[in-house]
Amino acid sequence: MNWRPMFLKDPEPDPAELEAEAERAKATAAMVRRFRDTRVLAGLSFADVERDTRINRAYLEAIEDGRFGDIPAPIYARGFVRSYARYLGLNPEEAVAAMPKLPPPLGLEPMAGLRRTVAPALPAVNLPVAGGIAAALLLAIVAYLFLPIFGGGGDEPAGMVTATASVTSTVPGTSTATTEAGVPPTTATVPPFNEGTAPDFTGVSRATAQATIANLDLTPLFVDAASEAPAGTIFDQSPSPGTEVEAGDVITLFVSTGP
Repeated sequence: MNWRPMFLKDPEPDPAELEAEAERAKATAAMVRRFRDTRVLAGLSFADVERDTRINRAYLEAIEDGRFGDIPAPIYARGFVRSYARYLGLNPEEAVAAMPKLPPPLGLEPMAGLRRTVAPALPAVNLPVAGGIAAALLLAIVAYLFLPIFGGGGDEPAGMVTATASVTSTVPGTSTATTEAGVPPTTATVPPFNEGTAPDFTGVSRATAQATIANLDLTPLFVDAASEAPAGTIFDQSPSPGTEVEAGDVITLFVSTGP
């Protein structure tokens, strides 16, 4: 016989919580209808939006159908909704606020067409390497302090941000021409950019881009793809350089694996 003790009764649902969930469901339904209606009125197809935003078509369709659970992680769902709303000229914050509560992901599985790669673990630190890095950092600090005195470059325009270049040193057992992974190093840096806009990451390394993005509170998404650009360098991005961005936005960077 199927029975349960009286003291194991399911708790009564909170009426206020049920009402809040119903209101959120209405807001979500209205939001996804607004996405679809705006896109259709603008004469845009999913292929057009995918080309311009670099958001996978499957996730664009999931947003318009209200199937946010089909997007692997809540942080990507919010970022895609925010970017899609801004692309259509809608209020991105209102769109994110209308999203349903999403459960925490069981694991960040790679998304179809958008494979997120993990940086290799750092090698064990030894004294010769640490000494070389310390010497390189000291030289960089001295150059930074005294270069303006001896006729450094002119002043940057107001409101511009300059990304700092990373310091490299020769590590015993490695070549100065290539890294251990066989990827030629790059000394390219992120050019100055206006605050609140996407920097131009074209030609810089993944590490340089990560260091810059960490200070902008953006969500990076690296995609490895074949390109004529040198392996290990970024050859394309979305949103494009100069586009307005806000904290939490997803920025997709395409890293060359070589021809």
